[in-house]
Amino acid sequence: MYQIDGNVSTPPFNKTVEIEYEPPNPFLYEFNGNLNLNGKKHNLDEKNMVLRGSSLRNTRYLYGMVLYAGHDSKVMKNSFSARAKKSRIEVEMG
Repeated sequence: MYQIDGNVSTPPFNKTVEIEYEPPNPFLYEFNGNLNLNGKKHNLDEKNMVLRGSSLRNTRYLYGMVLYAGHDSKVMKNSFSARAKKSRIEVEMG
C-alpha cells in the first residue's frame, strides 16, 4: 500500500490527512484504500474514484486528490497497443 501524509492548513480545512491506497494496477473497476481525516478512518473504493477523462455534472463543488497520474493512471495501465491488421492474402502469403 502507498501512503500519503500531510496537513491541509488552507481554510476552511485545518485537517490532518493520511491516505493509504493500493499501488497502480490495470483493473478499472477496483480500488481499495483508506482515508484518515483527523483520526477518523473512512474506507475508499471504486465508488469514490473518478477516472481520467471523466466529466462531472450537476456538482456544485468537489474535494479531490490525484493519486495516480501519467502512465500510472488506471486508464493508461489498462490500455494496450492495437495489433496490426492484415488482409487474408497477407496472412496466407506469410
